[in-house]
This record gives sequence, C-alpha cells and structure tokens, in this order.
Amino acid sequence: MTDERLPASDDEFSEEELEEEAQAPTPPSEQDGPKGLRQKLSRVEKENRSLREQVMKSHLEALGLRQDIGLGKAIFKEYSGDFSLEAIRSYAADEYGHDSGTAPVEPPEVAIAEKVAGMHAVSTSVIPQPPTDQAAEAVAKMHDPEATRDDAVASLNAKVDQFGREQYPHAYPKQ
Repeated sequence: MTDERLPASDDEFSEEELEEEAQAPTPPSEQDGPKGLRQKLSRVEKENRSLREQVMKSHLEALGLRQDIGLGKAIFKEYSGDFSLEAIRSYAADEYGHDSGTAPVEPPEVAIAEKVAGMHAVSTSVIPQPPTDQAAEAVAKMHDPEATRDDAVASLNAKVDQFGREQYPHAYPKQ
C-alpha cells in the first residue's frame, strides 16, 4: 500500500486538480432534469412577460394612452418589437397616426361622469317646494269636518296663489 499524503490546505492542490473538481459532474437532481428546466423556463417567461407589461404600460402612459382602453389597448395587444419609448412612439405614429405631442385622451368613463354631473346640475328642479307648514295647514282645513269642501278648496287655492306670487312674481299680472 502506498501512503498517499493528503494536502493540509487548499494551497497544496494543483490548479489542474481544482479544475477537474469544478468540472466533475454533479449528481442529477430533479431540479436539473427536464421537468425542473421546464419549470424554470416557465417561471422566467412569466417574469419576463410581467416586466414587459410594466414597461409597456409605463411607456403608453408617457404617450398619453391607457393600456386598458382605446388605442393604448390596441397597441398593448399588438406591439411586440423593441420596448423603448421611442420605438413604441414611432409604432403608434406609423400604424395609427397617434401624435404623442397632443394632450392625453381623457378616458370615456371620466367624460361620461362629467356629462352626467352637468346634466344633473341643469335638471334639478327650479320650482321651489311650498313650505311644509302652509301645506300642512291647507291639508288640515281639507280634513276639518266642520269646514265645507268649498272653504277648504278656496283656502288651498289661496295658499297656492300666494305662494306662486311670492316665488314667481313675473308670472302674475300686477293688480
């Protein structure tokens, strides 16, 4: 038997021995096999897709577009070239004639909400409601068993006429 002396430290190994050790095949594990590689590839592809979507969304916003509506949505789905801002800007100009120098397009939801709010402001009733105490007094007279129907109707008409004259003086002729 020969006595092989083991080196006391790494300094005693030759460079060739270190290289051979580094190149030695490692035992195949499940992560290094085809299944593991497919999983790694799938994970990397998802991450890449996510990063591209974030970059594309950022560039579309810089161009005044949104990725979820209109022209921005079309470009987001169709474009597959270089993901630089200039490349996307030129694609939008060449394919769709979009000039990013114009003001950003307002989303339709915001425009619709503003129009509805404007219509509500215009369509509010301009006829003021009669004060509740006058209306209650007139209704009480109508239900009074001692008062005649004609008295109640006359009282109610007088209250309505008085209210109309107070609120709409231009609609009643001067006496």
